[in-house]
Amino acid sequence: MGFFVLSGFFIHLRAAQMLGEGATPSLDVPSYAKRRAHRLLPPYALALVVTVLLDGIGRSYWPALYTASVGDELLKSSFSRMGYSPESLLPAFVVLPFSQGQHFGSNGPLWSLGYEAVYYALYPLWFLLRCRLGLLAYGMLPLCMIAGCTVMSGWAALVTAHYAIWLAGAALAEWLTGPKAVKKTWMPIVFFLAALTAFGLHHLPSTKSLLPALSLAVIYGTGLVGGFALLWPSLSQCNPMRILEFCGVRSYTLYIVHFPLLALISAWTFHVNGARPFSGWLALSGFGAALALGCFCFHLCERRFLHERIRLS
Repeated sequence: MGFFVLSGFFIHLRAAQMLGEGATPSLDVPSYAKRRAHRLLPPYALALVVTVLLDGIGRSYWPALYTASVGDELLKSSFSRMGYSPESLLPAFVVLPFSQGQHFGSNGPLWSLGYEAVYYALYPLWFLLRCRLGLLAYGMLPLCMIAGCTVMSGWAALVTAHYAIWLAGAALAEWLTGPKAVKKTWMPIVFFLAALTAFGLHHLPSTKSLLPALSLAVIYGTGLVGGFALLWPSLSQCNPMRILEFCGVRSYTLYIVHFPLLALISAWTFHVNGARPFSGWLALSGFGAALALGCFCFHLCERRFLHERIRLS
C-alpha cells in the first residue's frame, strides 16, 4: 500500500511542483508513455526470466511446494494459484499479471505491477481532469473506493478501489509542494503516528472488509511517505538512512525478483525437513540471498534504465 502511494507521489510530483509555483503544467503523453516503458519494462522482463529459471530448478528437484502438496494449508492456497497456465502467461506478457486469477509461476508479488500498469495508463486522463476541474479531480478518490467495493467485482473492482491509494500519493505531492503546506518540525511525528495507528486498526476484526481496509491503507501509505518526505535533514543524512537509500534505489528489482528465490529455498527446505521450519537462521539466510540476487539483477539490468533523480529544495 505504501508502494501505491509512493508511485502516485512521484508520477505526479513534477506537475505538483509547477502547480505549487502557480504555473500551468503540461504532459507530453507519448514522451510520458515512453519514459514509463523505458523505466519499467526491461527489469520486468528480466524478472520473468529469473522466475522461469528458478522455478525450473525447483520444479525439477523439489516439486512438492510448487504443486501445493506440502501439507500446509496457507501454502496450499497460495501455490495452487501459481503456475504457467494460459491464465498466468498471457496476462503477464501484457504487464497485467494475476488479472486472470493466476500468478506467473511462483512470482506472486508481480500482482501489483498489473495495478500500476492501469494507473500509469489512467494518469494522462486524470491529469487532464486535474487541469480542467482543479482539486475536484480528487473527488475520484472516494468514488473509486465506493465503486470498487459496491458496484464492480473481481480484479477490476480491486484495481478500481485501490486507485484511491495511488491518487492519495498524488494529493500528498501537491500538498508538500504547495505554498500552504505546513512543514513544522513535529510534522514527521504526526505522519508516522497516523501510519502506526492505521496499521494497528487494520488488524481489528471490524476493519477487515474492503472499504474500511482501503481507508486505513490510504492513511497508512500517506503517513509513511509523508513522514519520510518531511524527515529532518540531520536525520535523513545519517548512515542508516543511506543504507535505506541504497536499498530504495534498487527496490523495484528487489521487489520483482526476490520471491522466486525464497520459494526455491523453501521448496528445498520442505524436501529436506518434510515440514515448515521454525528456525530464524533460514529466514536470515533467505533475506541475505534475496538481497544479493536483487542487487545482482539491478546491476545487470535496471541501473541502465534509471532516470535523473527528482530533487526538492
